[in-house]
Amino acid sequence: MNFAERYEVVDGQVLRFVETAGCTVESRIRDVSGLGKKAPAWSRFWRSFLRGARPTLGAPNGISLGIADLFCGCGGLGLGVRQAAAALGIDTRVRVAVDIDEEALAVYQLNHQPDVTICDDVSRLVSFQLRGSGREAEFAYTPELVDARLREAGAAGIDIVIAGPPCEGHSNLNNRTRRDDPRNLLLVEAVATAVALQPKVIIIENVPDVIRDTLDVVDTARGLLEKSGYHLDGGTLSAVHFGLPQTRKRFFLLASKGPILSVAEVEAALGGRAETDVRWAIEDLLDAKSDPAMDATVEQSAATQTRIDWLFEHDQYDLPNNLRPDCHKDGHTYGSVYGRLRWDEPAGTITTGFVTMGRGRFVHPLRRRTLTPREAARLQGFPDFYHFKRSADDLPPKKGLVKWIGDAVPPVLGYAASMAVLAPLRSSVVPTRAVPKSATRARMQAVRRTSTAPETLMREALKIAGVPFETNKRGLPGTPDIVFRKHQVAVFVHGCFWHHHFRCPRATIPKTNPEFWLKKFATNKARDQRAMSSLRKAGWHPMVVWECDLEKEPTIELDRVRVALARAASDGGLGLGERIKVARVAH
Repeated sequence: MNFAERYEVVDGQVLRFVETAGCTVESRIRDVSGLGKKAPAWSRFWRSFLRGARPTLGAPNGISLGIADLFCGCGGLGLGVRQAAAALGIDTRVRVAVDIDEEALAVYQLNHQPDVTICDDVSRLVSFQLRGSGREAEFAYTPELVDARLREAGAAGIDIVIAGPPCEGHSNLNNRTRRDDPRNLLLVEAVATAVALQPKVIIIENVPDVIRDTLDVVDTARGLLEKSGYHLDGGTLSAVHFGLPQTRKRFFLLASKGPILSVAEVEAALGGRAETDVRWAIEDLLDAKSDPAMDATVEQSAATQTRIDWLFEHDQYDLPNNLRPDCHKDGHTYGSVYGRLRWDEPAGTITTGFVTMGRGRFVHPLRRRTLTPREAARLQGFPDFYHFKRSADDLPPKKGLVKWIGDAVPPVLGYAASMAVLAPLRSSVVPTRAVPKSATRARMQAVRRTSTAPETLMREALKIAGVPFETNKRGLPGTPDIVFRKHQVAVFVHGCFWHHHFRCPRATIPKTNPEFWLKKFATNKARDQRAMSSLRKAGWHPMVVWECDLEKEPTIELDRVRVALARAASDGGLGLGERIKVARVAH
């Protein structure tokens, strides 16, 4: 199977093309990298991403995949997987997220908006028994979901299961005797839960040393998955290999009911990029103060500050033995502790100790301090638009920030690994049309220039595309702006201000009488939710098109409507002849 990724710079944007199964999916990002024209296009794309620019989705292709995220943490692996799906033109929806850490789950909720969150131990959610171990292992009976919330999520449709079970027992940062830690069996719990959910693909990550676990959990997981009908691949990926300036490595176990790319094929297609350095990721953050939590610096003890000063005064990057605390003098294992990062090299592994000099090489290359949470998040590969807080108005605690960021999986590794299962999946279940025809795109751009009201813009776009519709049906909950009655699809075209579009710059709060406006926006959002719920209960497929998205790229929003029509047809409510008609409209 052919699979490749390439980048181009065009008119202030960086275009990404993912080629798979004989078709090409295009997505793009505004170039805010600050890099010169000679910089590689991929470098400009991903630094723009880190700095908060959002890629447009690859052209939708008529499918939305449901995700179950187990041991989800704050969502680094989930972000990477969803970005990969978007690059392939696949829409995703997180059906359920599970983690035992309530605060990390709240961070996940804010960023991914899952249908359901479950704060519980994964081992309490599934019932199973094993026979044998290693590659001979098999389930004594098909694993069963014992949690009603998880069963409901499975009934809604889970296509992708991702899991990052805790890795303390495997990590080289821990005593090697922990490789017989019972927590290592959580990887098997993840496999059992995944098999019970019956997804198309499974993505499980852990630290590289998991393959040397004394309980043989990786081979046991492989045996269980193979006997459950999955094709497998796996291997260790390095963040540096994919352009992230951090030497972190993760092991991935990949499973698919259909074809699967090898890790080596993914590395050949996406990896091998020129090594980036700490400067590349954080040079614009030297004295940043815009966020009181993410840009905060930690006040060090007098002794620690003296050690930091010594490194700068002597232009050194490693603290000599005689200046270390007694516990880190002769015989210390990790030479990088009390170290200073190098501006022109990648960082080492970012851990939960990144604000503490004595827990790694975390002193800033140019400033006499340790890393800020924002700098650590950048080095982990998180974009600035990712919210490390528990709610929209939360001021997160330092303890929470260092845990969420330091424990996370770099999204770029999730992006790369998931391509091995998502690219073949896309070719097998998604129609191959990837990019709107140039003539259609030109007409849509003309509409954008000549129309004003969002509803009018959407209606004109549908007329140009030849898609019949009705308008303002007052007999339906919420009075949808556009209705496809035969297919029971209802479209609300929302203004970003009045409906208070989350994270949109237009969703401002007027300074005059803010209490009134906050109440007004809350009322509007509650009414919107009631309308959507009522429509679903009545058998309709409601969707929202936002004013800002429609003005930026109307072709993308038109394709979203087409996707909804195609999905409604595939739900079984239409006869074969009607499905064929809808398929023609959608593509």
